[in-house]
Amino acid sequence: LTIDVAGRLSVLNAGKIDGTTLSSGKGGDIAISARSVVIDGSMAPGQFTGISARSGVAANGDAGKITLTVAEELIIAGAGKVSSSTFSEGNGGDIGLQAGSLTIDGSAAMDSSTGIFARSNPGATGDGGNLSIIIAGELALLATGAISSDTSSVGKGGEVNIQTGSLHIDGSIGPSTDISARSTSTGNAGRLKIDVKKQLSIIGGTISSATSSTGEGGDVSITAQSLVIQGTSSSQLAGILAGSSSDASGQAGNGGDLTISVAEEVLIATGGVISSDTSASGKGGVVTVNAG
Repeated sequence: LTIDVAGRLSVLNAGKIDGTTLSSGKGGDIAISARSVVIDGSMAPGQFTGISARSGVAANGDAGKITLTVAEELIIAGAGKVSSSTFSEGNGGDIGLQAGSLTIDGSAAMDSSTGIFARSNPGATGDGGNLSIIIAGELALLATGAISSDTSSVGKGGEVNIQTGSLHIDGSIGPSTDISARSTSTGNAGRLKIDVKKQLSIIGGTISSATSSTGEGGDVSITAQSLVIQGTSSSQLAGILAGSSSDASGQAGNGGDLTISVAEEVLIATGGVISSDTSASGKGGVVTVNAG
């Protein structure tokens, strides 16, 4: 499926562009190009609004790829999603996204997830798809907006690679505003790599890698010109985190390593953290911070 739009493409309120396989055949690839794109499900938060590729429960074919090329702004809001997932032995499809700017804002539907997701779901054996996001200007995550790669199965979580001019994560009015790679099962979490040309600011949000089962946590690598981490008055964590905790049987995988390189200033204030911890048998990851 190929869609070329000279102006703005709007996907609204349970609107969907879908590439799904329910068989042994591969799901169809989705390629979209537009001057600007808005994905907004704020008027239908209980329904899927967005762009998806799935390998369904009864399938063994891989999900298709999603390629989204936006010359100017891409806005994902109010439970809107770009999503790749597998429920089967087929692998989830990769998501490749390029835009002039990207805003993910969950403020209009804070009880629902808003953002870009790659998942290997419970019962699946296929690996989650990889996320590649290239933004020329600002990437902003606001009020529960998220970018995540998760595995809840034996399949591996997909890798997350982000390149952006600047990155602003603001969770001051909503929890779970984050960029994350997580494992809640035996599959290993994917690696998380973020390259920011200018400032990376985290206000009440997180960049995190975590395992809460026997799967290994993914390593996190971050480069930026400057870094600001600031907590809020709430009790939620704010910062860059890696952790390992146990599953119901008491088993745990090792946490991922954190490597942070900042050319100029690092400012951590009001309860902000850079942290690697373990509350189980798994080892905590190594934290390395280099700053100018």
